Amino acid sequence: MTTTTEPTVLTIEELAALLRVSLPTAYGAVQRGEVPGAVQVGRVWRLHRASVMAWLESGAPRRTRRKSSPARDRSVVRSEVQGCARSITGGDK
Repeated sequence: MTTTTEPTVLTIEELAALLRVSLPTAYGAVQRGEVPGAVQVGRVWRLHRASVMAWLESGAPRRTRRKSSPARDRSVVRSEVQGCARSITGGDK
């Protein structure tokens, strides 16, 4: 029996599919700061899955301003990406 785990970081495409909205709608919501846990890495956006899921479970209230600091969001995503990289390369041994 194989167990699959959900990735801790979402892409915009995955967010759009999760919300069942178009890609431009998902991009707009992220760029306006309406979706928590979003961070832009270079030219792409990544979203912290737990933040998005908590936001959805709370009724997905509209956010007019970012409540968390961009630096904190980047550090969360960075640590998740580094953890994934270590598990792929075997760096946790």
